Amino acid sequence: MNDDYLKKFGIPYLHYMVPIDNVPSILATGILSYNLILRMQVKHRDIADVRVQEIRKSIIPLTKRSIHDYVPLYFGTQTPMQYVITRPATTRRRKQIVSRNDLVFLDLEASHIFDEPDVIFSDGNAAQLSKTTFYADPADLGKLDWETINCPGGYHGSSGKCYNREWKRKKSSEVLVPERVPPEHICRIVVYDENASEGLVNQVQAAGTKLNYPVEYGTETCWKYYEFF
Repeated sequence: MNDDYLKKFGIPYLHYMVPIDNVPSILATGILSYNLILRMQVKHRDIADVRVQEIRKSIIPLTKRSIHDYVPLYFGTQTPMQYVITRPATTRRRKQIVSRNDLVFLDLEASHIFDEPDVIFSDGNAAQLSKTTFYADPADLGKLDWETINCPGGYHGSSGKCYNREWKRKKSSEVLVPERVPPEHICRIVVYDENASEGLVNQVQAAGTKLNYPVEYGTETCWKYYEFF
């Protein structure tokens, strides 16, 4: 694709959020779509909401394929999903699904992803089919709400907008890659701290997988762009 579109909207990376347990298999086989994981019977830890996963069985009008046939990547960080899975909500009887120490962000080169065949993207959460529009032409990137996508996800960073449903939908805009993202498209791995980094390295080595990507951490450096404060 023409990289000018990515430069215009400041998209050097796309992001995939995953529990640390799943990283070794991803480094070996790539990031797989939900349906491909089921077909291949890949052992993995699922941190997604069961109700949302049911909704994502839906068919995308643009391609006539299920959302689950795609690997979902985010344009932005500090997404509503991240907030939900890393924080308990006693008023809703919701437990913390994953700690920030066990959460890993895989950053992928956006230009390489958009060079993959049949990639599409959305102007909001793909599961909200009645409100979200899907696109295949990079020229349509201008139709996305970049102010919301790039906005910090916490209350103070968003000036309270993070509680608005439409804001959350737009913040969750996705890039959808059919079936699989090859591991060579990963350009770096981001974790919370040095202990998380050591834990990741140990898991990868125990699985007999090679770690060919830089692992970065630290709230004063890269992690601040991913975590809520």
